[in-house]
Amino acid sequence: MHNIPTMNEVHTPAYGTLGEPITVLHPAASATEKERIIAFWTVYAMHNCWGVALGMQANEAARFTESFAPLGDCMVRFITALSNIITLEMTLLESIRSIFVTHTLAHTASLRLNAILADAKEQSRDKCLAAALAIVGLTKEVDIQDFQQINPIIGTFWVSACQFLIGEVSRLRTLRPIWGTESMSDEKEKELFAALEQCFGAMVIFSLDCPLISYQLTKIQHDFSRLN
Repeated sequence: MHNIPTMNEVHTPAYGTLGEPITVLHPAASATEKERIIAFWTVYAMHNCWGVALGMQANEAARFTESFAPLGDCMVRFITALSNIITLEMTLLESIRSIFVTHTLAHTASLRLNAILADAKEQSRDKCLAAALAIVGLTKEVDIQDFQQINPIIGTFWVSACQFLIGEVSRLRTLRPIWGTESMSDEKEKELFAALEQCFGAMVIFSLDCPLISYQLTKIQHDFSRLN
C-alpha cells in the first residue's frame, strides 16, 4: 500500500539523457512519502510483536509475563537511567526531541507489557495506569510546539495511552454504584479526563502535518465520545 503515491504530490518536469520526459518527485512530496513508509512499517512491526502477546490465553499470558519479568525490570532501569527532559534546556532541540520520543517509547513498552494481565492483576493495571499517565505527563514537561516535526510513531504511543485511559474510565464507571456518587471514582475520572484532553491537545499539534497522527486523533476521539 505504501508504494502507491499520494494524489497531492507535486512533480517537477525533467528530461532524461535521451530527451524523453521523466517525472521527478518534489523534495517535499518525497519526504512526506518517506515519512508514511517509515510510519507504516514501524506500526506494522509493533502490531505483529504485541499481537502475539495480547492474543494469548490467561494462563499462557501469565507464563509469558513471568518469563519476561527480567525484561520488565530492565525497562524500569532503562527509564530511570534516561536523561531528565526538564534538565535539558540548553541541549539542542533535535536531541530533546529524540529523548522525548525515547521516554515515550519506554513507557509505552511498559504499558503494553503489563496490559497482558491488567484485567486479572491489580498490580499490572496500576503499572499500566502509571505508564499511561507518564506518557501524557511528558507532553507537559517540554514545549512540544517547538519541535515543529516529530517521528510519526509517537502517535501510536499516544493512542496506546489514550486507549488504556478510556478503558480505565469505563471500568471506574462500572464501580461507581459500589463506591457511591460522591466518591474517589469521580475524582479519579476527572484526572483521567484531564490526561486524555492533554494527550488530544498534543496530537492536534502534529496532526496538521502528519496524516497518520491526524487519522489516529480522529479515531481515538471517536472512541472517547462513546463514553458520554
